[in-house]
Amino acid sequence: MDLDKGATQRLAQDWNHKFPEIKLEVLPSPYRSVIQPILDYIDDIERSVDSEFVTVIIPEFITSRWYHKFLHNQTAILLWGLHKLTFTFHALRILSQIAARARR
Repeated sequence: MDLDKGATQRLAQDWNHKFPEIKLEVLPSPYRSVIQPILDYIDDIERSVDSEFVTVIIPEFITSRWYHKFLHNQTAILLWGLHKLTFTFHALRILSQIAARARR
């Protein structure tokens, strides 16, 4: 999600340096919305790849304090909740969660 142009440009440069063979997709979010642009993007991908699996990987931050989790993983929580409503109707959609330790 492109919520900060400067941060997005730095991320794209780092990504291209470390992973030149993997294309980074950055979704525009003019109203700082995260969930709907992600769901729209997944729907677009599913329409473009007929009868192939689409895997959605959601990072979940492992924080140093248990109460920090409430601050950092709101998007993951919302996407997992929407999984019950929308993803179950899509036989070729897989939702995966990956833990990542938050750096100080």
